[in-house]
Amino acid sequence: FARANNVAAEWATGEYLLLLNPDTVILNGAVDRLVEFARSRPEAGIWGGRTVFADGRLNPSSCWRRMSVWNLACRAFGFSTLMPNSGVFHAEAYGGWARDTVRMVDIVSGCFFLITTRLWRGLNGFDPAFFMYGEEADLCQRARRLGARPHVTPDAEIVHYGGASETVREDKVSRLLRAKALLILRHMPRGCVGLSLLMLAMWPLSRSLAGRARGGEDARADVWSQVWARRREWLLNGAGS
Repeated sequence: FARANNVAAEWATGEYLLLLNPDTVILNGAVDRLVEFARSRPEAGIWGGRTVFADGRLNPSSCWRRMSVWNLACRAFGFSTLMPNSGVFHAEAYGGWARDTVRMVDIVSGCFFLITTRLWRGLNGFDPAFFMYGEEADLCQRARRLGARPHVTPDAEIVHYGGASETVREDKVSRLLRAKALLILRHMPRGCVGLSLLMLAMWPLSRSLAGRARGGEDARADVWSQVWARRREWLLNGAGS
């Protein structure tokens, strides 16, 4: 995914690059509105909008806060699952914020992502070490070091179907955790890397144990158990990148 976007971006000649997932529907001129927002806040460098599911419910995956030891611990111990609307215990997802105000964020999701072509090329696009997942998080954090301040606006809204299903596949989760391991190694303060990787590794273990505690056949618990069993693979692959 990251390499393919880099190749496509080589053909771009405009002032901006827009990344837009195929599983999206543009609502009410959202692209034009996002460009207008970008022109009103040029200092941001990266801009995003608001995403909803097909039924109009908020899809919170339009933006994220960068990982921290606290955020990872909240996932590892299940606090973010138990309190999804808490800005403290689900801080990585900006829990409790309906994405209904303009706000500076750490990471704009690649599903609806506007960036100046100049900044994109100054960063050499996505890091190809991120095969899929994490590439926009890495790019936003590198961009912030150059002075960018990513922003999102509720005035540019799209339907994003991704994430609507509760089905969790082992390979998908393993790729996601591999990307998170790589982000930890690239962007976490050195003194926090070891503890962060430990919290990351505990996440699938806690999800698996919670599923088993509920009793019965839980397909998602099986998936998390398999991901936990493969922890050396995705942790070492992340480190190897």
